[in-house]
Amino acid sequence: MADIDPSSLPGGLATVLDWAAELHGDEPGWHLWAVLDGPLRLALAQAWVLNTAGRVDDRRAATLAEANPDSSDAESMLDWYIAHWRRVYDMLAGDFGVFGAPTLVGVDMELVVLVESQHVGYVEAGGPPMAGHSFIVKLRDNDWVIAALSRRLPVPGWPPTEEEIPGLGLDG
Repeated sequence: MADIDPSSLPGGLATVLDWAAELHGDEPGWHLWAVLDGPLRLALAQAWVLNTAGRVDDRRAATLAEANPDSSDAESMLDWYIAHWRRVYDMLAGDFGVFGAPTLVGVDMELVVLVESQHVGYVEAGGPPMAGHSFIVKLRDNDWVIAALSRRLPVPGWPPTEEEIPGLGLDG
């Protein structure tokens, strides 16, 4: 994907590609967090609070969910998520591409699927599974943000959960 200028791409695809590039760059930072949609940041912050403190803390999670949180443990949370995302999205550090065009999945929302380069444009019914990552992007205030790191939308809560998008099951 290094040959493509993300700013020339339509819709939210550029946002996902920029996020992946920063994640695997030399010094990933707060932009990785700020480009996530508010409900996704809140669900991630709640999950992190539950996993580290073992209890519900609405105020702490709300503070951590801000685009640029001012909290003593915000750096620890971001460092943890960067390490986690680098493991989960390790394929995006190498040669990958976009699987088809982004798919409209709702009002101002698109599904972007990134796959290993050998699977770009490849579809075979009943064929072997392919490695890929799904992102849902949403248009907010004339900017594209990442609304989900999967094919489901996050639902903040204790514990946070996810909501299926009608017609966008895990199989299709």
